[in-house]
Amino acid sequence: MKIQNSKYLFFTLIAGTALASFVGTASAAIIQTDSYSGAGTSQTFYTVSSTDLVNQGESTFLSQDTTDFTSWSSDPASILNDGAAGPGIALDLADGTWTTTFNLNLSTNTLGYDITGVNTYAGWNDARVNQKYTLSYSTAAAPTTFLSLGTFTFKPLPSNIGDASTRVSLTEGTTGVLATNVASIRFTFEEPTDAGDRTVYREVDVLGVASVPEPSTFAMLLGGIGMLVGLRRMGSRRA
Repeated sequence: MKIQNSKYLFFTLIAGTALASFVGTASAAIIQTDSYSGAGTSQTFYTVSSTDLVNQGESTFLSQDTTDFTSWSSDPASILNDGAAGPGIALDLADGTWTTTFNLNLSTNTLGYDITGVNTYAGWNDARVNQKYTLSYSTAAAPTTFLSLGTFTFKPLPSNIGDASTRVSLTEGTTGVLATNVASIRFTFEEPTDAGDRTVYREVDVLGVASVPEPSTFAMLLGGIGMLVGLRRMGSRRA
């Protein structure tokens, strides 16, 4: 009986280890690439994506939650993921310190998504293009618990330099994946420099693909579950 219990415990641990791999992981080798369009070029210099994971209308995007946000021109925070950089002040977004969370659709992709890149864009006709934000995410296994990927800052401009754009791109240098099994991704935007030097964010792109089990992990999971079922049947017959 002790041997049987030991086998049951062993294979339970195998199945549990395989299941734990679905919780999600983050990489420590994040690469930040900064780009500045140059004063006098364009407030919408960079081409943004209209098909990324959080873009409105995409099947991967579920909803957006925003807190502590006040717009100066009645523009909603939803213009951050509308697939356009915005043709002027009507589509610009004024910020202070605030948070927006993009929730991904898990109804089809129940394991969540692997995030391969994040791009943030700012543009304005004065110094409001410096960027600073903290990026965090939750997983399909724990959708209400957020894990930080770090705080990212880009401050290329002094005061009173106009008609410029900036882009901050985040990628991963080892595996190519910033985080796995992601359910939601959150941006906490902050004042990038001195008080009053705010930023006009134009768009946020979150790039990635649906998460799938690794073949070795999936085989381990199936093997562990199969052995558990077999042991349970043997136990019931002996009983």
